[in-house]
Amino acid sequence: MMEGKKNDLISAVKNGNHEEVDRLIFEFLEDKKSVLDYEIRNIIAAWNFKNRNTGEAITLYRRSIFEQKKQLTAYVELAAILNAADRWEEATEVIDSGLENNPADVSLLELKVAALHGAKKYGEAEKKLKFLLNKRPDSAKYWTTLGNIYLEMTDIDAAIECHRKAVNLEPGLDAALFNFITTMHYSPRFSNKDINEILKAYSSSLNYESSPIIRLNKCPDDKIRVGLISNGFRNNPVGQMIYPGLSELDSCKFELFFYSSSLQEDFITEKLRKLSSKYQSIVNITDDDLFSTMQADELDVLFELSGYHAGSRMGVIARRPAPVQIKWVGGLINSTQIKTIDYLLSDRVETPEGVDEEYSEKIIRMPTDYICYSLPSYIPDVKSLPALKNNHITFGCLNNASKINSELISIWANILKQVPNSKLLLKSFQFESDFLKLKIRREFSSRGVAEQRIEMEGASPHKEHLDTYNKIDIALDTWPYSGGLTTCEAMAMGVPVITMPGPTFAGRHSATHLAHAGMPELIAKTVPEYIHLAISLSADIESLATIRSHLRRILENSAVCDANSFGANLSKALMLVVDRNRKNLPPESISFV
Repeated sequence: MMEGKKNDLISAVKNGNHEEVDRLIFEFLEDKKSVLDYEIRNIIAAWNFKNRNTGEAITLYRRSIFEQKKQLTAYVELAAILNAADRWEEATEVIDSGLENNPADVSLLELKVAALHGAKKYGEAEKKLKFLLNKRPDSAKYWTTLGNIYLEMTDIDAAIECHRKAVNLEPGLDAALFNFITTMHYSPRFSNKDINEILKAYSSSLNYESSPIIRLNKCPDDKIRVGLISNGFRNNPVGQMIYPGLSELDSCKFELFFYSSSLQEDFITEKLRKLSSKYQSIVNITDDDLFSTMQADELDVLFELSGYHAGSRMGVIARRPAPVQIKWVGGLINSTQIKTIDYLLSDRVETPEGVDEEYSEKIIRMPTDYICYSLPSYIPDVKSLPALKNNHITFGCLNNASKINSELISIWANILKQVPNSKLLLKSFQFESDFLKLKIRREFSSRGVAEQRIEMEGASPHKEHLDTYNKIDIALDTWPYSGGLTTCEAMAMGVPVITMPGPTFAGRHSATHLAHAGMPELIAKTVPEYIHLAISLSADIESLATIRSHLRRILENSAVCDANSFGANLSKALMLVVDRNRKNLPPESISFV
């Protein structure tokens, strides 16, 4: 009887039969003897986790470990859950306990690497991973993980080589190729042509056989059904930069369908959910099922908002679940080179006239910024210029530290040496690592900048993160991969940003935000100009103080924050591309006057 029920439960879980699983779990939990069965408890725990009842899953796995300390399954599953929840220390404790009885277990060792990596213990993670690589030097998964660790350590050249090796070992492993593509954008050593060659090679490997142009038979007055797919529908650059414009779309003309590839949710998720006709998690949905779901939703337009970053479902996009497909913010660092993505939503600064041939997509050039920013309700007040009380200039950069490279450090060191007593404040989650902080200080020291002039801070809650700008006089943008949301936030906190556009879409984010906020004079064309701008601005304390007192208001009144106009232009663009499709016309570039 018990064995039969267990097999029924396993079968129901495998088939995703929720009602049957819930019924059997209830029966097992009612039977005080069956709940003590190790395998049944673990099945129930896994089901709870899959259905987002993480707390119950953790409790059940801990019980399994307590009762059968030498059995591996519960250790592995519990550690994986704790890693997924960013509970690195707890995960490490569970893993170490499991390794006591199974010191060579590969699954636990892999989880240990993930926990150390997540905890920013880069040196230890690298050491453990190299131990695994000695046993399996042909593992593409291990090489791409090592590449990600090196990228966070700002060792971009080493990261590139690891990802390249992973791609060569297993060309069909999307994670390896996507990481390689993304990391190339961080490196000053690659041209846009180099990157596009890799993108085109990936595109040519996709299966487009089931992707004919779809024409939906709809009445002209029907609402336009707009799908959006991303892992960023939260307090994330995607969520923050799409919500203001989407909120201005006329609900009598448009319906929004969100497909989320992340389990993380917050207040922005709730805002987006309120705009939606449908909000669906696709975390555990296969490509085939997702494709069928999107087709059943009869979308007119689908926005791809992950690019080659985490949560990407390019295999589905390649099959064309919607008649019109558009790339927009979210992993938007370049052309996708995907044949079934018809358009790219951009502007005249991100994609100046003359670059169209570098893109497989037809370009929709919005009349202003390609995104819309809204200041968070909890944004701190702008305080007086720090230099007035410090008697020295504090430069700062709150971009992802992975965007820092040796060439950029040389540029920043040049600035610091020419601005007496100045300091540089860097803030990013990677700087929770003492290993990385020491590495960065040594890089500056080798260029003649005293280590004590470089300050570094790790991650903090968003309000505290924003308040960091009250310690900064001038923000220095990264290159060749620029800031995006970070630049908007700096301006919102009264801090001017000096930028120099890079060769790709990823390198022009700051330039477009500065230009459309009315500060094009902070966009340098060359390294000497970038350095000159930083030095000259730091010498004019009075101008810095004036900028600080007015910049937030200037930003709020600029096109960057004009949600109403952005929504109207987005609406116009959507109606144009849908109309072309319904008239059997091919996609063409659109430039707003």
